[in-house]
Amino acid sequence: MIPLKVVLAVQDLNYMELLLAYVHGSEFSRRIHITAFSRPEAFMQHMSECSGYSKPDLVVGEPELLREWLAVREAEVPWRELGQRAAGAAEEHMLGMYQPLPQLLEAMLQAGSGERKGTVRYSKSRQAQIIGIVSASGGVGKTTVALNMAKQYGQAGKSVFYLNLETFDSFEAPGLTGAEHSAAEGLSKLLYELKASDNKSNLLSERGYCVRHEGIQADIFIPLSNRQELLEMNLVETEKLLDMLRACGRYDLIIVDGDSELHSRTEAVLKQSDDLVWLLVDEIMAVHKCRLMFRYLQTGQPGLYASIVPKTRFVLNLYADQMHNPLPAEEWSVDGYLPYIPSWKQLHDQELLLSSPIYQREISKLCKWLSSETDHRQRVIAAGD
Repeated sequence: MIPLKVVLAVQDLNYMELLLAYVHGSEFSRRIHITAFSRPEAFMQHMSECSGYSKPDLVVGEPELLREWLAVREAEVPWRELGQRAAGAAEEHMLGMYQPLPQLLEAMLQAGSGERKGTVRYSKSRQAQIIGIVSASGGVGKTTVALNMAKQYGQAGKSVFYLNLETFDSFEAPGLTGAEHSAAEGLSKLLYELKASDNKSNLLSERGYCVRHEGIQADIFIPLSNRQELLEMNLVETEKLLDMLRACGRYDLIIVDGDSELHSRTEAVLKQSDDLVWLLVDEIMAVHKCRLMFRYLQTGQPGLYASIVPKTRFVLNLYADQMHNPLPAEEWSVDGYLPYIPSWKQLHDQELLLSSPIYQREISKLCKWLSSETDHRQRVIAAGD
């Protein structure tokens, strides 16, 4: 089930927090995704940036916050006012603000379902952006960065898929929505059908292989139980999997958690990604491995090397205010910095890796910068056309 996308605009932060907390802890978390705003300027900016499939299915808010948007809106989006009585809106456009939350959420679902009734919640014309998180050595924080990026984009209202292609992934997936599914129903089954399928249809549009992980605000595959299936994935199969995710029409972003070894899956990620976040750490062995990998690509696969250089963004992870080792190449420059969080060394709960305010702030900056880079590239391409 693809959740209804709702934009909520209310000035009362306590009301907003209570509503979002209730949704997160209830069965509505699978049915509705709420992006909330308390400031008029932030709400207006968000709505001005929504177009096509990034548009919400429903806008719900207090009259004071909706008034300006209703005066200038260009695209038709269903909307409802929140209030105690229908003072300034027609009865059909009013929702009781202080009714029981289950009833309020059901009313939102009913109001927003009209646009989607009888239609499929994806389009073949919708193409997702693929962001590959890669490095030349393990232990540099790829999974932590990928998970936090997925969460940031998801909280910003994007539809996100998190794909882990590590041979031995470091992400345990507790709290899966639909945890009753077995591994044979997810990526394992899809890989089998990719091998068995002779046609080029998008299998993802035909049946479900994915579940929702609320902790990272993204869809994921049910994890594999047999690692051999991943080890046997070749370049063509990995490319086909990425193409299917890109073209299925359900997602704005695919965040790929890549492996640190240069094999067929890694090569597919390097080729298919629109943006590559190449993680570096200030450790001599990690810098050395990165230098060796780029030297091999430059001499052994010059075509692949030439294709990845323009879309590579070097990000220094675990940064502690200064760098002691030189970058692997003089022409390189660091595009972003992510901080070292000392308290993480004592963590016993993996989900706390998604809860550091400092790290979340810097990840948010990185995501916004990548989005601005993508928008600029698309404008350049459009101008060239």
